[in-house]
Amino acid sequence: MRRLVTVGVLAGIILGAVGTTSSADAAPTKVYVGAYVNDIQNLNLDNGTYFVDFYIWMRWKGLNSTAPAENVDLINSYDLWGTVVTPLSTKQMKLSDGSNYRLNHYEGLYNTTLPLQNYPFDVEKLTVVMENAEDPVSKVVYVLDPRQPITQASDLGMPGYRTGKATLTVAEQAYPTNFGAPGASNESYSRITITVPVSRPWFPYAIKYLLPLLVVLVAAAMVFLVPPRFIEGRFGLAITALLTVIALKWTTDAELPNVDYLTLLDVLYVISLLFVILTIAVATYSAWQINHGRDDSEVVSVDRWALLIGGLMVIVAGAAAILIYLT
Repeated sequence: MRRLVTVGVLAGIILGAVGTTSSADAAPTKVYVGAYVNDIQNLNLDNGTYFVDFYIWMRWKGLNSTAPAENVDLINSYDLWGTVVTPLSTKQMKLSDGSNYRLNHYEGLYNTTLPLQNYPFDVEKLTVVMENAEDPVSKVVYVLDPRQPITQASDLGMPGYRTGKATLTVAEQAYPTNFGAPGASNESYSRITITVPVSRPWFPYAIKYLLPLLVVLVAAAMVFLVPPRFIEGRFGLAITALLTVIALKWTTDAELPNVDYLTLLDVLYVISLLFVILTIAVATYSAWQINHGRDDSEVVSVDRWALLIGGLMVIVAGAAAILIYLT
């Protein structure tokens, strides 16, 4: 009898240990996710914000208490208070294969750091980042819907931009902290990222930004063609070109944030300013030569060489800047 009792106790201990190990090593719940991007508007370069209207669906098997569709944190929401989240069903739906299903509609402002080095010919990646706010990857992981992870509206786009193909990615986000929870270990959480690339059409923006600059440069170059004896006219033309370049620079800077690097347009403005300063320097030298009795023919020769060398330097420097930034 004792042997039977002993065997029964040992069997109970072994079964309990096996059950504990299996529950501890249980695979995390897989949540299949997909997205539909409905609209993007109001890209603000100054603070890196943009409005996104999109849908997210989630499908998983397991207990309803898991509720991964409700435990979502909008990581890069710009104004969480203004974000509208509309569940398209009042309760989780059961699919024919036993899976739970939830579809949510999101509308709100998001922001990200925009790399503006190639402005105005930059390509920006507008993102929406979502993360499981409660369950680490040991419990819940996001998986791309194998049927169709992401689609977008056929007319998706913003005025002044071309919209590329949206992508959806999932990844594990590790945090090197336990957020102050006593006895807790550092955890990783599953993250969803929707990315929509947008770019400006080069021809309209070249006309909008580069043509006025080119006109100012041509006007500044006319200084070298004005006869040296018209000192006031030469200086007036050069100073007007200088002020115009500065005014154009201020206008474009108003659209951009304060960054710690030079954009492509900044470099083109610097090249233009150097050329205009060259015209002022040559005009000053010509005036000095005229006042010291030099013939106009001698001064005109200096003007022609300055025009030739300065023009070539502008063309070479501008082309080099465009190639370096855009390749």
